[in-house]
Amino acid sequence: MERFFADLDNETDRGMVLATGCYFDRLLKECLGSYFAEGKATDDLLADGNGLGSFSARNRCCLSLRITEPLEYRTLKIMAGIRNKFAHTLRTDFTDSNIRDLTLEMARCLFEEPIFESLKLDRESPRRLFNLTAFCLNDKLWLRPLDTHFHVADYPKNMPEHVANILDDKIK
Repeated sequence: MERFFADLDNETDRGMVLATGCYFDRLLKECLGSYFAEGKATDDLLADGNGLGSFSARNRCCLSLRITEPLEYRTLKIMAGIRNKFAHTLRTDFTDSNIRDLTLEMARCLFEEPIFESLKLDRESPRRLFNLTAFCLNDKLWLRPLDTHFHVADYPKNMPEHVANILDDKIK
């Protein structure tokens, strides 16, 4: 993970944003995979092009399942928007005023206002601010798949036996 974020410095603006988006998309997929039961149904649901195969759908689902918090969701949503602009616009970079505004908005979602102001984050270059925000978001989320797994691991043990039997019959 450290190497991933260190390597981002050597990427173009587009490469950095696309790689970061890919990383967080995979992290959200891992969170959902940790929450859902193992098996083909989950694999199919999380496959690209299916119900939860997009960054946006995974982000909404993680919020709905309380895997992520509202500010994390909003930060990821803005990040996905920035990623989409880089992916679908032939020539763009962090000098674009729209990209700069979205990057500032993304950072303001993650960092509380006193911290944002005390660190003078609005004075950072948009590229550096994007990278810093992604790094700090990762610091909050990188263990979330494991936390989620441990949280749901006892669900079958806590389920009343008659409900577990009904579910077993339905799945078979």
